[in-house]
Amino acid sequence: AQRLEQLAKEREKAQEVLSKAAQENHKFSKATREKLRRSMELNKENREAQIKALQERLREHWVKVSDTCRQSDKMAEEYQEKINSKISQKYEAYNQNRQTRIENMLKQLKG
Repeated sequence: AQRLEQLAKEREKAQEVLSKAAQENHKFSKATREKLRRSMELNKENREAQIKALQERLREHWVKVSDTCRQSDKMAEEYQEKINSKISQKYEAYNQNRQTRIENMLKQLKG
């Protein structure tokens, strides 16, 4: 009877140890899940922040590129206007010189 009582106590103690181990395991699992959830949440927030920062940099770059294109187009138009103006001036000068030469030749032929 004493032996049975001793075995019962050992069995009860073993069950308590197993129960305590199961509780510790459950606490550990719960803590690990929570830690993983927080880590994943932080990773998601960091990724979103990086994406927003990249989008902002791309937006700023697009503004700079657009401004540069507008300035380039404006410069090209101004350059084209200058060229056209110079061509017109030279053409006018050519026509005046031509007209003067024709008049001089006519005077020589009459004279």
